[in-house]
Amino acid sequence: MTYGALLVGAEADFNYVSRKSNAASAVFDPAGFYATTPAYTGYDTVSGRKAEWFGTVRARAGFTFDRVLFYATGGLAYGQVGNAGSLVTTGAVDTFAAGSTTSNRFGYALGGGIEYALNDMWTLKGEYLHVHFKDTTTVLTSVTDPNLQFTARTKNSLNLVRLGVNMRF
Repeated sequence: MTYGALLVGAEADFNYVSRKSNAASAVFDPAGFYATTPAYTGYDTVSGRKAEWFGTVRARAGFTFDRVLFYATGGLAYGQVGNAGSLVTTGAVDTFAAGSTTSNRFGYALGGGIEYALNDMWTLKGEYLHVHFKDTTTVLTSVTDPNLQFTARTKNSLNLVRLGVNMRF
């Protein structure tokens, strides 16, 4: 039995994800926009984002207590993120604008977990991981007036809880 031994290592993973989220909102006069642009009285937005795949390369450090390891982890995250949005303005001039982007992004991953050794070869693992990619800016172009454009900024992040079985070589 070992108590309080420091364990340091590295971990890399690659994940295929079918994660999509959608949001709709109705906002009136954000940041005084409509006060300075009287032709518009409000707008409705619909936005969506999805992650196709992502991976991480992380350091892992923790302390062992008998067969249990408590650890923290953090490092680089990379992945493909897609964002889409639409905007409908209302008022004296109605406008519909839409746009989408798909790009590869870099960011960070932070988390922690617990791992239990069943024997010298097999372990059970539970882990929480927060993955955040660089924010995305999507240009929404008006369908009726290509010179009229809006921008939408999206925060791209995932919160994961993982359960797993590991085999040591």
